Amino acid sequence: MDRQKRTRRFRDQVEGGDALLFLYLAVILRQYLCWLPISNALAWIASALGAAAAFWIYVVTKAETRTRVALPFWILVALPLTFACSLRVVFPDLSLDVLNYRFFHGIRGLHGFLYRAGDFFPTPAPYNTAPDMAMGITRILFGYRLGTLINLFSLLWAARIVDRLLRAYLLTSGCGPRPSS
Repeated sequence: MDRQKRTRRFRDQVEGGDALLFLYLAVILRQYLCWLPISNALAWIASALGAAAAFWIYVVTKAETRTRVALPFWILVALPLTFACSLRVVFPDLSLDVLNYRFFHGIRGLHGFLYRAGDFFPTPAPYNTAPDMAMGITRILFGYRLGTLINLFSLLWAARIVDRLLRAYLLTSGCGPRPSS
């Protein structure tokens, strides 16, 4: 198989939610690299390369090809979620956990280990920093208010997975429209 066909096949296998998979893989790998005595830039490069390799393996070994998203999914799921998230854009997220430790965990996690030498009480709650780091990356890319778009993308990604899982059951049980033959 020549290079163009392999590239086209790879592109056909990639879905929108796979970008989130790459982001989460990179963040989780970065968490494991915080224990090594290497620089932050080198740790991020290594985690990005590791996430790219895992992403490539995932896409190449996927059993099914990309399926087209049905119009009812966009109307019943994506449109209301997007509308609800767009209502929150005008109001900054000032909840206690965001201001108290989510920002702190996200930024500190992006720079390495959560605990620093000499900190008296470094964090009020030592939670897993992976989601905070992912949100920290999107807040750096999109700004404070639009940085929460990762929540919308994650919900849409999960909804697509549930849609795929339930579609076969609903079509065979007579609950949904029959596929045209």
